[in-house]
Amino acid sequence: MVGQSLRLGRIAGIPVGINWSLLFIAVLLWSSLAGSVLPLAEPGLSPVAYAVVGLVAAVGFFASILAHEMGHAFTARHHGIPVLDVTLWLLGGVARLGRQAPTARSEILVAAAGPATSVALGLVFTSAASGLEAVGWDLSAAAAGWLGSVNFLLAVFNLIPAAPLDGGRVLAGILWALRGDRDGARLTAARLGQAFGWILVAIGGLALVTSGALALWPVLLGLFVLQAAGAERQMAELARRYGDVTVGRIASPPPWPVPAWATVDWLLHHIDPHAPPLVPVVDASGRTIGIVTADQVRHVVPEWRSGLTLGELAWPLERVTTVGVDDPVAQVAPLLTQPVPVVDAAGRVVGLVGPDEVARLAEQRRRTAA
Repeated sequence: MVGQSLRLGRIAGIPVGINWSLLFIAVLLWSSLAGSVLPLAEPGLSPVAYAVVGLVAAVGFFASILAHEMGHAFTARHHGIPVLDVTLWLLGGVARLGRQAPTARSEILVAAAGPATSVALGLVFTSAASGLEAVGWDLSAAAAGWLGSVNFLLAVFNLIPAAPLDGGRVLAGILWALRGDRDGARLTAARLGQAFGWILVAIGGLALVTSGALALWPVLLGLFVLQAAGAERQMAELARRYGDVTVGRIASPPPWPVPAWATVDWLLHHIDPHAPPLVPVVDASGRTIGIVTADQVRHVVPEWRSGLTLGELAWPLERVTTVGVDDPVAQVAPLLTQPVPVVDAAGRVVGLVGPDEVARLAEQRRRTAA
């Protein structure tokens, strides 16, 4: 959803990064603060003062977004949910969790932690604005007041009960607690999210007539909400179809690994013509270092095959789409349009899963339901 990002480091062991799209909004926000927001709040000061304070306010804004996401991350980790990373991007931020919340209560608390953090920051910045104004630092007070308002607005917007917003996840948790149906609750929140996305697009479309380019923001936000809510709806529907079955339960046995020192010519002479379309490549210690595919092997020109090793040809494992042995099938089903390696906690390829395995599971569940 967010795409490639630049890693900044770790906070309490959680990787933090920014998407390249953030650079665009950062420049736009700084320009808006220094060129209009702050001059309107405190007119008559030098452009340098507006630029410096505007830059500090822009940094404070992104720090607030990061704090919002870390609120989710820390609460998730407190409830035993692994946190993969936190990324800031064009339309906000996202904390990627390693698995779904185990209970309705944890679902609600993890979702509510972000808006709660934003409310707390709103109170801090608003109080800071009052203190700065009392000592005559009016421009800094204006920036702090703006940050306070933005954090309150962020909390309110995120509490709208529509997935993928935090309010949608809170609603899903409440419905889950009331009905006992986790997937049905998430499906309801996702449908509301799709409706909200269309509302935002419609508002932006109508505003284009009067507000010009500024109206593109609700359109972009609406399109993002539509896309994300659609993905969550698909996930809820898949969860209903496949239940809590994990990848390891349906995976086919892994193909026999090949040594990294072997050549392409060696592989062509030793591999079964009916072997799977991808093969793990291992080093001398037996550790999987990459994957070679049938297409890769076929496209090596004949004169190179005797000298090119599989270690040189292989795609590094970190650049290959893989799924974990304990991943729910419903969660990774959109990735399984072709065979994908299944890896264990040690990074070893322990199986393959793809459309055939998913189809067999669907057929088994259909027969069970009948």
